[in-house]
Amino acid sequence: MEVILREDYPSLGFTGDTVRVKPGYARNFLIPRGLAVVANTRQANVIKHEMQAINAKKARLKELATEKKGQIENLKLEFKLKAGEEGKVFGVVTSQNLEDSIKKEGIEIEKKQIKLYEPIKAEGEFDVPVKLHSEVIANLKVLVSVEKYQKPTRKKVDKKARHQKETKVEDTNVAENVETIEATKEA
Repeated sequence: MEVILREDYPSLGFTGDTVRVKPGYARNFLIPRGLAVVANTRQANVIKHEMQAINAKKARLKELATEKKGQIENLKLEFKLKAGEEGKVFGVVTSQNLEDSIKKEGIEIEKKQIKLYEPIKAEGEFDVPVKLHSEVIANLKVLVSVEKYQKPTRKKVDKKARHQKETKVEDTNVAENVETIEATKEA
């Protein structure tokens, strides 16, 4: 039995193709699911008309994806990760981080379009593919730098100097208190 595919079906063909399948497969699977119609001249004309509309839509989507590709390839996203004393990196750059950063730049994109197979955990420059359309893939440049951990430095304070400062403050407070007491006695 010959049928015309209404949608792309990987094992059979693409939209608009006429394929020969077993009658039971066509009647019980393809036709009820709307994946195909029986091949005849009337259906062929209907599918041809639908194909023109589908192809126009695909061309428009491809054009939009090409514009977006130019915008994405001009971007250079920078991320800073922290590292411990021994150089172990804390944190990673995920596709969610990339999506958020791209959206901050004003480009609408979905996380599933970013083809980051595992999070970035190292320092360096990476090219991350972004699939915008079946035929358009943009390469996003991601620069990851690592900030080394530095122990906080404590200022060494001389104990004598600190003790002298404390006693000066106490002496000043005592002198002020004595002056106020004498001023109240006179009044």
